[in-house]
Amino acid sequence: MASRARVRIQLDRGAVQAMLTDERGLVGRDIRRRGERVQAVARSLAPVRTGRLRASITVRMVRVGGRPSAVVGTDVPYARYQHDGTGIYRPGGTVIRPRTASVLRFVPSGGGGVVYARYVRGTPGTHFLARALPAAGDNWSGTPAPLSPPAPAAPSWTSRAAGWARSLGGRRRR
Repeated sequence: MASRARVRIQLDRGAVQAMLTDERGLVGRDIRRRGERVQAVARSLAPVRTGRLRASITVRMVRVGGRPSAVVGTDVPYARYQHDGTGIYRPGGTVIRPRTASVLRFVPSGGGGVVYARYVRGTPGTHFLARALPAAGDNWSGTPAPLSPPAPAAPSWTSRAAGWARSLGGRRRR
C-alpha cells in the first residue's frame, strides 16, 4: 500500500530577498568572486612600464537595479589610451597631428634620440579589460570560462615610433 505524506514548505521571503540582493548574500559573493577573477586576469594582461596601471585595477561592488554588480576598472588617467588605443587605432580615430607647431617632437622611451614627424598613426590598444571579461565565467559552477590566448606582443613603442617617423618623412636627430 502506498504511503502519503504532506509536506508544507514555507519560504522566508526576506531571507530569499537578502540572498539575491545583499552584497554578502549568495549571489553577491559569487559576483564579487567573478569580479576578482576578471581583476586578476586584467592585471596580468595590462601593459607594464612602471606598474601603476596594473596596481590600479580594482573591483568595486555597486547596486544596479537593486541587485549587486561588480565593476572592474582603473582610475589612472592614461588607462583609456592604453586600453582603446590612440590615433587611428581608437574608435573613430584619425592620425595625430601637431596642434600649434609644424611637427611633432618626441623622444621614444627606448632612447635613440629625438624624433620629428608631421603626424603619427598612434598606438594600438591592448584591450586588457575587455580581454579579461571571459574570466568571469558564464556558469554557476564557479569554473571560469576559458580565455583565448593573449594577443601577440606588438613591437616596442620605440621601434614603431622610429618606423613611423621615417615612413612619414620625419628626421631622427642624435
